[in-house]
Amino acid sequence: MEFRETLEYVGLSPEWFAQYAKTDQKRVSAWLDGSEDIPNAYAHVADELKLGSDQQFGEECSRLRESPRLEYFIPRTDADSNLRPYNRGWPASWYVAIAARLCEEFPGLRVGQVP
Repeated sequence: MEFRETLEYVGLSPEWFAQYAKTDQKRVSAWLDGSEDIPNAYAHVADELKLGSDQQFGEECSRLRESPRLEYFIPRTDADSNLRPYNRGWPASWYVAIAARLCEEFPGLRVGQVP
């Protein structure tokens, strides 16, 4: 999976990735537009984020299969994503991306925002 596709897949902005990976936004932009190759260390960070997303997706799939209610709640804002049960440090967009994948897996899934 290409770097741009990975960021879209996990629902993370280039700005968020730059901050998370402790690198300059201009470097991330260069990797995205292809003017520079992404160094292996940063490609590894992106791969780890994808694995984390896949793991969380798998956990949510297991939970939904065992639940009588097809519901998935996402945080409204990044600030809300720091509250329980989310508090994994991911922005709200991370949960939106997972919700989109869950909707494909579970037709009829009700997605709501935490009040």
